Amino acid sequence: MKIQTGNDIVIDVGFDPRDREDGFDDEIYIALSETGSQHARILRADGARFLLTCDEANRFALALQMAVREAERTPRR
Repeated sequence: MKIQTGNDIVIDVGFDPRDREDGFDDEIYIALSETGSQHARILRADGARFLLTCDEANRFALALQMAVREAERTPRR
């Protein structure tokens, strides 16, 4: 699933069986890329990609959900 943020960052999250390697459990990928002008980018490279285990991905998803719930119940100033 690709998510285009309002600040020109694209977050791509998914599973690709080709990422599976014997002896390694990390197989959920998160890829970051930027679409904005070169001088405004925060990533040094055109993009970055890393793998998480299923447990790490579940904890990451839970952390995001918890942050969203906290943001939604916190009044804006």
